[in-house]
Amino acid sequence: MLAIGHRREPSWLDSWSAAKDRRQGRTIEAIADELEASDEVVGRWIAEDAASEAAQLHSPYEPDCAHCHQIIRIDDPKGSYMGKLYHESCLAKVKYGPHAGIKPVPLLG
Repeated sequence: MLAIGHRREPSWLDSWSAAKDRRQGRTIEAIADELEASDEVVGRWIAEDAASEAAQLHSPYEPDCAHCHQIIRIDDPKGSYMGKLYHESCLAKVKYGPHAGIKPVPLLG
């Protein structure tokens, strides 16, 4: 909790340590008491850190597939059609329909 009459400006170190402490399993209330900040501010710091971490995991060299919206990894087979990138299997579905790549079952008879 905030002490009355005692204010200090939060720094980047506060948000970093709040996110680190939360990953270690500490409660938001305990982190807020230690950093002398409100629970809402600490929650915002933790949410911002999670969003930043997720953005760092997404490489610009691994774009999203225009069909399934999943990440196309660098080593995945991929193709381009009409200026958009697709997984190889998604590209077949875009070009030839939803059943593309499925081998037909031979008819008995």
